[in-house]
Amino acid sequence: MNRIISGCTAAVLAGMMLFAGTLSVSAREEEPDPYDLSWYMDESIYDAQASFKEAKDPVPARGFSLYMQLGEINEDGFAEASMTAYSETGIVRSVQVHNTDNEFNIFGIHYGTYLYEAVDLLADCHYTLETSQMKDDGSFEDTYNSYMDLYTLYLKTDKETKVTDIVLSKNVK
Repeated sequence: MNRIISGCTAAVLAGMMLFAGTLSVSAREEEPDPYDLSWYMDESIYDAQASFKEAKDPVPARGFSLYMQLGEINEDGFAEASMTAYSETGIVRSVQVHNTDNEFNIFGIHYGTYLYEAVDLLADCHYTLETSQMKDDGSFEDTYNSYMDLYTLYLKTDKETKVTDIVLSKNVK
């Protein structure tokens, strides 16, 4: 009798593992958001450029970097979004989203996202607040790090705590 019960238990466990394996595979097969620039970190800037047909080709910047502008220049003089790569390897080391009404985002955080929503999204990505500085105008400049990867995220908000600038960059150690 015990062998029958353990055989049933093993069959049920095997079925559960197969079902769970199927769920995790299907979850991983979900298409990434092509406008979430965090997907391009540590990838080729030229491959990223191929994903953004309207983007200008990467150009040298400051001698050791390649810079790629995504979108138009906004009223603050920033590109709506951009990527920077090491010039020698062409590997993306920084992505930025500025004051834009476009779909560009980092970790699902868009321009205009409220800080409390951004913090929830960052927590889902295992990012925690490292430093926070409130400016005289009531805006914030925050720094987040994760134990999961070698990136630092810089987040700026306006006085209404809506996100205005997001920068994800590779830590240099």
